[in-house]
Amino acid sequence: MRKEVIGRAHLDREQRELLRSANYFGMAHAVDVAAVIFAINRHNNSRWLGNYTGAENRWTFARCVEKVVFGKIKCSLHVGGFSTMGVTVSFATYPITASVSIGTAAIRKF
Repeated sequence: MRKEVIGRAHLDREQRELLRSANYFGMAHAVDVAAVIFAINRHNNSRWLGNYTGAENRWTFARCVEKVVFGKIKCSLHVGGFSTMGVTVSFATYPITASVSIGTAAIRKF
């Protein structure tokens, strides 16, 4: 998995296009992102996809493959914000969120 998020502050569709153009498989699954977050923390005690005390020094979330339905809207899950309170799994109530704190965790092609 790529260490930095791709497409911070880009819309969902723009992030997907960035992944295709950068030769990545695509977005990561939420369980994979959570597993990598905890593995990195266990290995070197850093908070990847953390809050302002984490590796990125600001709130960071990865938009994931999974979608949830809120009313009639499909929304991507966001995983990150790792802090002393744990990892946050959330979603936006509008599907094309562009936020400085939301990027995409990418799975590399080998």
